[in-house]
Parts: sequence; structure tokens; C-alpha cells
Amino acid sequence: MISNRTIATVLAGLVVCSLAVTPVAGAQQSDTEPSLLVELDDSGDAQVTLTMTYDLDTDEEADAFESLVGDEEAQATALDRFEGNMQSVADTASDRTDRTMAVTGQSVSAERQDDVGVLSMTVEWTNFAATDGDDLVVTEPFASGYETDRPLTIVAPDGYQVSDATPAPDSESDGTATWDAGTDLDGFEVVLSADGDAATGADDTGDADDDLPGFGIGTALTALLGIALIARRH
Repeated sequence: MISNRTIATVLAGLVVCSLAVTPVAGAQQSDTEPSLLVELDDSGDAQVTLTMTYDLDTDEEADAFESLVGDEEAQATALDRFEGNMQSVADTASDRTDRTMAVTGQSVSAERQDDVGVLSMTVEWTNFAATDGDDLVVTEPFASGYETDRPLTIVAPDGYQVSDATPAPDSESDGTATWDAGTDLDGFEVVLSADGDAATGADDTGDADDDLPGFGIGTALTALLGIALIARRH
């Protein structure tokens, strides 16, 4: 039987590495890959979904992840920790944008695909985007020191398109823009405009502040929860 300590170690690893794990070998064979997905509504709120993948190279790692798959209470604990960590990030972003943000846990799923464990967690993030007339503008928490260890995807609400973006996305279609892992996002700003509206320049919002110190989300999570023991990076 897997010990409670082993399960606790797995959970700590899952959450600590939540924004710092790169794709594992074999993940390309699945439709589910490491990603950070931000789906906005027209009020500026967002559903933020983090998907992590883990090599299950040893029997202990595989058994521990299988225990997580079948343990709703353990999954809820992982989601609670992720929610708390994201609220800390939101608090910092709130200070930078002068816009109150709040994070609420929504859902969690864990599944094993061959020798890869896949964990996805979703939170509701209020006031993620600023409103500028009819436009939505996303800057923080990405504009000041965020490092893309996984693809970042912004999805516009129905009836909106990406009208301006800095830096330019690596791929874009139908209101969805994606930046590849490793992209320099310093000064990040995305303007989402209702279909038919003119593009809004990056200097119109006032949300971004070049004088703000860098803020790495992965670093913040590591400081909160310590060293991860399960995630195998490639």
C-alpha cells in the first residue's frame, strides 16, 4: 500500500511544478500536453486551466499517481493548494494593475495515459482582463517577469478577436492566440476587440508598468511549497 507520505510528496510535486514543467517524452502521442489556457468572458473574468504531465518512470511514481487518480479528496487538496497559490499571484497582479482580482477553484482531473500522468486544474479568475471601452486588455501576471515553460493560450470571448498583441503570438486563429514555451513575454499586452471594432494600440491602457520588478510564477510556487520530487523534466 502506498503510504500517506508518498501521496503527500506527489501532491507537493504536482503543485510546486505546476508552472515550471516542460513536456515529457510520449506526451506528443496524446491530445493533452502541458499548457496554460486562459479563456476570457466579455466581463474580463477568465477560466484559467493549467495542464501538467509527468513521467511515471518508477513503480512508486506510477502507484502514487494511480492513487491520486482514484482519490477525489487528494485531487481536491491539490486544487485547493493551486487555488491558494494562484490567489497569491493574483494579489501581486492586483497591486500592479490597481484592479482587484480573486481566484476560486473550479475543477480538477487526473488521468494516466500509458507512462504519462496528466493533471489539469481550473480556477475562475475575476477581473483577469481590464476593460477599456468595448475592449478587453490582458497584461499581468505575464507582463513582468513571467517565464513561459509551457505554451500560453489566450482565448477571446465569443464575438471578440485579438486586435493587438505584444509580443506577437506564435500562432493565432478564430480569437485564439498562443505563445510557445520559452517566449520572452516582458511587457506582455493583448487587446481583444469585438468583431468589427478597430484595433487598440498597446499604449492606451495604462495597465503595464515597466518599472515593476520581475515576477516569476514558478518561483513563487517553489518558495511556497519547497522542492518537487516527482516531476521528471526533459
